Amino acid sequence: MMIIDGPNFVNKIMDYGVDNEFICKFLSLRMIPTIAHEDHNENAGGLIEFVCSGKSFGPRTRRMNSEQTNQLINRFMRERGVHVERVEIPSENDSEKGVDITIANLFEIYSETQDDFIFVSEDRDYLPMLKRLRHRGKKVMLLTLSNKCPVEIINESFGEINISRDIRRLFLEKPFSIHRDELTKESLKHMIAASLNSYDTRLNLTYDGIILLERKGDFHTPNIDRYLILNSGIDGYVGPKAASNREYIDELFDVVNKFINEGPLGSNKIEDLVKAKVEKY
Repeated sequence: MMIIDGPNFVNKIMDYGVDNEFICKFLSLRMIPTIAHEDHNENAGGLIEFVCSGKSFGPRTRRMNSEQTNQLINRFMRERGVHVERVEIPSENDSEKGVDITIANLFEIYSETQDDFIFVSEDRDYLPMLKRLRHRGKKVMLLTLSNKCPVEIINESFGEINISRDIRRLFLEKPFSIHRDELTKESLKHMIAASLNSYDTRLNLTYDGIILLERKGDFHTPNIDRYLILNSGIDGYVGPKAASNREYIDELFDVVNKFINEGPLGSNKIEDLVKAKVEKY
C-alpha cells in the first residue's frame, strides 16, 4: 500500500529541474513501486493513493497553471492501480491542511486491514501521525526524492527509501518521429523530452528525411543515412530534464541542423559537439 502526499511529491519533482510542461505530460506514478521493489526490496502492494487539493501544484515562482494541473491529475487518474483523492477546501489557505487530514484518515482506514505502508512525503507535519502508527506496530517506509528529508521524520518511520538518483525513471517514454522539414527548436525539445535518459540513445536520419530517436536494442530503423550518438550512459543528454535546459537545446538544435543539412560532423557524439553543461548521474 502506497500513499503519496501529492503537493510535496510534485514540488520535489520540480526541484529536480524539469519544466512544468514536461511534468504534466510525462510524469508517472507507476514506476515508483517498481523502483521500491527492484532497488530496495520493498513491496508497495497494488494500490497507490495520491492525495492533492484543488490548488495548482508548485511554489508561487513555479506554479503550474490550472490546465497543466488538471492534465497531470487526469493522467494519474487513468493509471492502473492509482486512485486520486482530490480534496476540495473552500479556502485556498487551508488546502494543504486538507491534504494532511485526508492522508491521516487514509492511514487510519487502511491500518484496520494492513500493517505495511510506503509513504511518499518529506513533510514534518506528519511526525505525530507517524509516531502513532509506529506505536501501533505499523511498518511505514518513507520514500523520499531528495537528500534533504528531515531526519526527525525518517526516525519516526521504519526506514527510508531514497530514489533521488532514480527520478529520471518516473517519466514516461513516448518516442515519435518528424520529417527533417519539420525540425524546429520546439519539436527537437519535445523529441528529447519524450525519450528516457538511459543507455545508448541515438538520433537517426533516414534517406527519406525522417528524424527519430532510438535506444540500443531498438536499432531496427531501415534506410538510415546517418546518426548522432546522444548518450552512451545515464548522462543527461536526453529526457525531460535535458529538454528543460534551454542552453543545451539551443546548442543541440544548431548541431542537429548542421548534421542534417551539411552531413557528418567531426564527431558523431553529442558530448563532443556541445559545450552546454549537462548534469551527470
